[in-house]
Amino acid sequence: IIIGRLEQDLSQSSIPSITEYSVKEFAKLVKLHPHTVRKRFSLGELNGRKDSKGIFIAASELKKYVSDTKENE
Repeated sequence: IIIGRLEQDLSQSSIPSITEYSVKEFAKLVKLHPHTVRKRFSLGELNGRKDSKGIFIAASELKKYVSDTKENE
C-alpha cells in the first residue's frame, strides 16, 4: 500500500524540481534505515554523489527503487 501510494505520487510528478535527496530524506521515503542507504550507495547499488556535505542520492533512484520493489512483491 505504501509503495503504491509513493508510486502514484511519483507518477503525478508531485516532486519535479527535486534532483537529489539526502540519505535521510531518501531513507524516509523508501522506509529504510539511513545506514542501509549509505551502504547501498557505497556498494554502487544507488547512484548519487558524495561531497563535503554528505551523500546525495539521485532522484531517478527513487523511481527505480519503487519499481524494483514492486516487481519483487
